[in-house]
Amino acid sequence: MDLIDSRIGFGSKMTWPAMLPLMGITIDHILVSKDITVLKHEVGPNIGSDHYPVYYHSPRFLRTFNAFQ
Repeated sequence: MDLIDSRIGFGSKMTWPAMLPLMGITIDHILVSKDITVLKHEVGPNIGSDHYPVYYHSPRFLRTFNAFQ
């Protein structure tokens, strides 16, 4: 399976170290298969880790999941 970095087309975003934002590099990645469309790729706020959280939005996963249905 060929995987691609979900941040392609969204620019380089620093993910580590959270405590030194001016010295940051991108070391955290979300890899997706070519059949997944990435609508948005973002780095979240500092949540107390040495890494910033990374997440993406895709139309394939925008549906609400309800485990109790």
